[in-house]
Amino acid sequence: MELLQTTRPNPNGQYHLDYAQSLTHRFAMYIPSINANGLVPKHTRDVIIKQCREKVIQLCGGATEWNTWGSWMSTNNVISEDVRIIAAFYADPTGTILDELLQIAKWLKSRLKQERIAIEMNGVLYLI
Repeated sequence: MELLQTTRPNPNGQYHLDYAQSLTHRFAMYIPSINANGLVPKHTRDVIIKQCREKVIQLCGGATEWNTWGSWMSTNNVISEDVRIIAAFYADPTGTILDELLQIAKWLKSRLKQERIAIEMNGVLYLI
């Protein structure tokens, strides 16, 4: 974790924090609503989302999440579905947090019976 000392006030007379914490990594997981069996039951998906959220918050100290609409190419057609994204910024000088976030993604993949799960790390999308 890097602390950056800032100036106060700036030439415009605005005040800034004396110290700003630098969170240099970003992780996001994309939680689908459809699997090979069709639509994942709402209650099941809600429980899984809650578990993922809590695990990410424990590791990163906080998270942001939102619903969106995603589409992807299946064997013969386009599949469109609701997707929940859970994202977090974090500091990870040893790589330990990333390892644990990847374990959560692998658990999610298994729990939702997915061939692949999309995760984003530092602006790069990975299908695991």
